Amino acid sequence: MKMHLVLLNDMIISDGVSADNKTCANCGKEGSDVTNTCNKCKSVKYCNAACKKKHRQKHKKQCERLRQVTELHLSLIHISE
Repeated sequence: MKMHLVLLNDMIISDGVSADNKTCANCGKEGSDVTNTCNKCKSVKYCNAACKKKHRQKHKKQCERLRQVTELHLSLIHISE
């Protein structure tokens, strides 16, 4: 299962999700003001609502997959504690 999770994480990162999650998924802006997060998957960040809206069509395809991986990751952390 862990190997599968790593593969999913690699795929997610290549789909525009920053590994450090401080980069806007739409425009690429970096920094502390990148705080607007997708309400559904909680994995993708944006610098503002306009970037979030512009990126929605592209992100929609990966959003559910990201949400599932995030939930699985949190479950694994909870189990290991």
